[in-house]
Amino acid sequence: MRQYVVNCYEFNYKTMFDELEKYTNNGHFFFQPDHNLAKVSNVPKDLEGLYLIYALERGRVNLVFIGTKLPEGQWAPKMLLEDIEALDIYWYASENNGKSDDPKAMKAEILKVYKSVYGIKPRWN
Repeated sequence: MRQYVVNCYEFNYKTMFDELEKYTNNGHFFFQPDHNLAKVSNVPKDLEGLYLIYALERGRVNLVFIGTKLPEGQWAPKMLLEDIEALDIYWYASENNGKSDDPKAMKAEILKVYKSVYGIKPRWN
């Protein structure tokens, strides 16, 4: 894969997602149009938490989705249509140190911050 630049204008993505650092049960995986999602995913079964999906496209990385469930449907045709080379999918389990946070509240907070910076929701939301 080629090098990618985070499309963050004058905003630091790390600052937006500081809230998620407390969730120690997390991970990510890459998905390309020719992949089988079941084979490349490392998401624990029955995960309750938050997903952030980044599109690697035209040398840039763009956040395209924030949600509590992975979007359903055929990703490969959508990726080809939008000229997306790969997706970098991050997941965060809402349970932390024996207590569980509400995934919907996690999503609302991250969407609020994203919208305050960009004025819109990610394009797949």
